[in-house]
Amino acid sequence: MAFLGKAKKQDLVLLAEELGQKVSDKMTNIELRNIIIRSKDYEEEFVRDQLSVILEERLERESKEKIQQQREFELEKMRLEIERSRFDPENLSPLKTSVSDLIKIIPNFDIRDGDIVLFLTLFERQAKRIE
Repeated sequence: MAFLGKAKKQDLVLLAEELGQKVSDKMTNIELRNIIIRSKDYEEEFVRDQLSVILEERLERESKEKIQQQREFELEKMRLEIERSRFDPENLSPLKTSVSDLIKIIPNFDIRDGDIVLFLTLFERQAKRIE
């Protein structure tokens, strides 16, 4: 049962809901833990496994969100560089790179987790930069 004390509230809420318990946002971690333990479907091994799956899913979701934010940041950074180069033609020359540099700049596309639209947009912009 100690593993329930280490879990985050959002994880406990999901676990309690999966066990068929009614929960509210106002409940504390201790109340959630007690509801889970008193559930008719409570088996320590099963609940431990369920909680680990919930935790893994949350961490994976947070990781994907962080990657998406990083990609959006890089895309916005490139947009700003392009806008800056339009207003300052002397600044355009440092932006020119070779095709081999383009391969280094563009990250590899991940088929499972990648956003093809974002990838192609980044590729297109980088290709325009090197003309």
